[in-house]
Amino acid sequence: MRRFKRPSGKRSYHARAAAGLAAMTGLCLIGPGSAFADSTVESTAPACSGKRPVVMFNRWQEDWSVLANPCVAREPLDSLKYVPLSKDGESYLSLGANLRERMETNDAPLFGIGPGASDTYLIQRIEVDADARIAKHWQFFVQFEDARTYGKNVITPVDKNPLDLEQLFVTYSGELGAGTFKMRVGRQQMAFDLQRFISVRDGPNVRQSFDGVWTDYELGKWRFIAYATQPVQNRYASTFDDKSSRDLTFSGVRFERQSVGPGDLSGYWSRYNRRNARFTDASGDEHRDVWDLRYTGTRNRFDWDVEAMLQTGTVGQNTVNAWALGSIAGYSFDAAWSPRVALQIDAASGELKSNVVYGGVEAGS
Repeated sequence: MRRFKRPSGKRSYHARAAAGLAAMTGLCLIGPGSAFADSTVESTAPACSGKRPVVMFNRWQEDWSVLANPCVAREPLDSLKYVPLSKDGESYLSLGANLRERMETNDAPLFGIGPGASDTYLIQRIEVDADARIAKHWQFFVQFEDARTYGKNVITPVDKNPLDLEQLFVTYSGELGAGTFKMRVGRQQMAFDLQRFISVRDGPNVRQSFDGVWTDYELGKWRFIAYATQPVQNRYASTFDDKSSRDLTFSGVRFERQSVGPGDLSGYWSRYNRRNARFTDASGDEHRDVWDLRYTGTRNRFDWDVEAMLQTGTVGQNTVNAWALGSIAGYSFDAAWSPRVALQIDAASGELKSNVVYGGVEAGS
């Protein structure tokens, strides 16, 4: 802020001329629109409205277009997070990478059943991605993964996956009627809610991907989703050997509704098909229908999330009947660090009677 004070008392001609010249110079530098009072001159710069995005669980959901605004503070490697592809800044390329190193110890494999010995090992996952946004409507995303394990006694496809294609898809989004329509085609990852039953399998070393089509329509407080996919089968014999086929499919529809009472309501139906499935107690073509309903919300300092799943179908000549319930409720205190206490109760079927198989399949397991 610059302050120009009115001269007091008698001054010489040269002093008055110098003061007048200084005032005119200040006017030229500040520019038109500035207010001059008898005692002060104030200039207020517009606040920067841009907010830096954060690294997200799904890297393709990040939006780095905010870096087109020069007022946003820059950080190292921002030149890789935002590479403009057009003069207006609406089209850009963003590059990213993830590295996860984790040491695990298991002193009771298979819950202590069988001859399994204790095991301590290191798992490593490296992911690199490129995300191109074109003219607000199009997104082209590719991600590669290299997952390895060191010192593990028994290696499975969820532990190791040498360099392979994790995701490769194109998305279109645009207005349709009074809502917004989105379509995503290609190899992609998907998860619902708290990932109790449909997840990207982030806990193990190799995440679950799906080859397929995802459509999404959002209208006010409603959201409708449909998907038809083939879960990717991970292999670790060589690089780029993962595949999917019509022998294993997973498809369904889903709805979401905000503001149902104090919370939000969602539900979905999915169909899981697998040819020549083999279990210890059943074998044959597998067909499962999954019905799911979830209600979640907050009120004052209380929060809750309740989800129920029913599964029916057949495996060969056997009938599938399974159910699961997941619930968690918490209370957050108005104190330093915002402490929260919560109670979680989960239950699921797992019994075998005659020709009825009680058990579930988690997409992405």
